This record gives sequence, structure tokens and C-alpha cells, in this order.
Amino acid sequence: VACDNVFADGRHLKVSVETDETSGETLFNVENAPDADELGEEADTVWTGSGFWNSPSAWSAGVPDGGRRAVFDATGAAATEVTVADDAQVGAVSFDADGYRLSGGALAFASAKGAAVIDVRTGAHEIASPIASVVRLEAKIARGSSLELSGEMVSRGLDKLGSGWLNLSGDLSMMGTLGFDSGSVRFDSEIEGSALDSLIVRQSD
Repeated sequence: VACDNVFADGRHLKVSVETDETSGETLFNVENAPDADELGEEADTVWTGSGFWNSPSAWSAGVPDGGRRAVFDATGAAATEVTVADDAQVGAVSFDADGYRLSGGALAFASAKGAAVIDVRTGAHEIASPIASVVRLEAKIARGSSLELSGEMVSRGLDKLGSGWLNLSGDLSMMGTLGFDSGSVRFDSEIEGSALDSLIVRQSD
């Protein structure tokens, strides 16, 4: 489960599954793989606040997918209540304004480890949608900013980076570890049926 600790920084365990066409057996391929780079600005598509999630006109560069970063900022006085589509995919998410709330369908992170990032640059935000990721997620939260994850989250682990606040209030299903670099974390979640009542973790810079 906690395979991340086996590898040096910048590398992770990558597992792929395929079926042998001759024998019908299921084959598991295990690789010591390098982490991906974070997505660059060319991958950004900015929410404009007009239309539905799956409407191309609601985004500056088309509907997000596993190779794009969904950016929520102050562009065009965009609506801050965002309804996520049922089949929504992103590579990463960035908040650079104040007061966004994402709810509705599940938000699937389809990028590789190292690129699957929730980046809170400014403001206080909430993701109420369920989150699903087949890789370890990073939550980068700048000083003076905050992020609440109130929906169910299924992932291979979570690293909290930056000196801002992270509030974990939804149910968590982890196949890995929770890592905290700095800042403050309020932990009021249920993990696999074991309720933890409002655990707060603080670490100075």
C-alpha cells in the first residue's frame, strides 16, 4: 500500500494491467517510473462562468481533459458556483481568485503522478464534488489561502504543500499515505469506516 516510501523523491510505482490474448491471464506490469512534470501554462483552460461544464464556450481553451489544467480565476467576473459534469476529467486544478465552490459530478484526475495537482494561489475555495485519482494527489495552498475537500475522495494518497489551510471534511479512501509539508490541516473525515473527530495538524514553516 505505502509503496511511495520505497522510492527516491521524484519516482513512483507505476502499475499497468493487460490481458494475455493467448492464455487469457491477467498480467500486472510494475515499473519504477519518474514523476511527471507539472502541467505548463499551455495546458491551461480558464473557466469563463458562462454555460455548462461540458460546453466549450464555458472555457477559454475548450473543456478540460486529463492533459489540461482547469483554471478558476477572476476572468470575466466568472460565476463561482460551478456544477461539475458527471464525466468530468482534469489533469490539474488551479484557483487564483476567491470563493469558488465545485459541486455535482465526480472530478477525475487523469494525469500522471507529479502533474495531478490542486493549486490554490489565492482565496478560500471548496471542492464538494467527489474526487477520484489513480495517482497520488498534491494540494498546494499558498499562505493566507484555504481549501476544503468536502466530497468523497478516492486516491493513492495526498500530499499537502504550502503554508495555507487544508480542511478534509469528506470521506477518504486511500491506498497510500497522507503527507503534510507545512501550514495547517483540519481533519474531520471518515477513513474506511473509522471516524476521526476534527483532528487539526499544524506545522510551522
